[in-house]
Amino acid sequence: GPLLLGWQESGIAIFMTLIGGAGYFAGPAVGSIVYTFLQAYVTGFTVYWPLTIGVIIVLIVLFAPGGLLGVIDNRLIARLRGAGGGGGANGETGSSTRGGEDS
Repeated sequence: GPLLLGWQESGIAIFMTLIGGAGYFAGPAVGSIVYTFLQAYVTGFTVYWPLTIGVIIVLIVLFAPGGLLGVIDNRLIARLRGAGGGGGANGETGSSTRGGEDS
């Protein structure tokens, strides 16, 4: 009914998007899975689950602004650059270019 149109429900959708990653197509879906799991898990320990989830959301916004998919994406890119050997070559080129600019 009308309770589903309240600001709390809209806030939950935004939280889900922030948790999963707003810049990714699957971000809100991943965020909804994580949010639902956290809600079910934390509710078993405390009645203050909104506070716990709020702290988790603040931590994600501070330390993983791209959401969980952003963290996964960054780690995959870093791993692929490290495994491909291209990262070192680019880094060396960049440092020699910087050296030339400083001279």
